[in-house]
This record gives sequence, C-alpha cells and structure tokens, in this order.
Amino acid sequence: MLDCTDIALVEELIRQRTDVAASPGYIWSGKGLIPDGSYLDSQGLPSSLVGLPVQTAKGKVRIVFYDCENISTFDIVLFKFPSPFTTLATISIVASKSDVIILPSPPSVTNDDRLGMRIINGSVRNINAGCLIVGSLT
Repeated sequence: MLDCTDIALVEELIRQRTDVAASPGYIWSGKGLIPDGSYLDSQGLPSSLVGLPVQTAKGKVRIVFYDCENISTFDIVLFKFPSPFTTLATISIVASKSDVIILPSPPSVTNDDRLGMRIINGSVRNINAGCLIVGSLT
C-alpha cells in the first residue's frame, strides 16, 4: 500500500503505470532489394514525401521493430519532419533478421510531426519496420 501525501508524486506514479500505447500502428515497408539510402514506404508512398502523422499531443517513441527476409546488416533511421528532417533514432542492425528494440532515451513527438523511416549503411531485402508511441492523445 502506498502511503504518500505528495499528490503530484502519486499522480506521476499512476501515470507511469497506466501509460498506454497511443499510436495507431506506424508501419513502413520495402519490397525487393532496398539499397543504402532508401526511404521505406507506407501504403505504397515513400516516407520522404508523405510521412505518417503523429496522433499524440505529447508522445514518446518507445519501441522500434523490424522483420526482413534475410539476415542483414544495416541501420534504420526513424525521422520526423516537415522541416527540417530531424533524426529521432538510428538503430544499428548487425547480422539479424528480426528484432524489437526498446529505446533507452525515447525521443519526443507531437501531433505536428510526421514520421518516416530510411535504410542506411547497408541494404536489406523485403522489410517491414515500425515504431510504437506512448503518451497522451490530448
């Protein structure tokens, strides 16, 4: 049982325990061989041109995940825009096919941001990748 007279502390503890996924599911993909420097697509549209809009007022990107056809080595860059493009996270993938990465310092995003993903420092064949955002919708 929690015995605390500091209401702000109690509210923060409750918020930490009830923080829920606030993202609708951000997924990008690439079909065939995706060379170094390529932007992943979302529903057939390149994320360099059309990003996925963030649905949260105060969000944090907690998880990045991917799955690809073959064991590969490359980096995934998660970025936000419109202007300028800002890197939120760069995840180095070394000889792997699939993983879920919990970001130790989750970057902040707001409903003014659009998100995209890019492959650098290597190539990959047939990939799905995404992120999970937690936070407040208001």
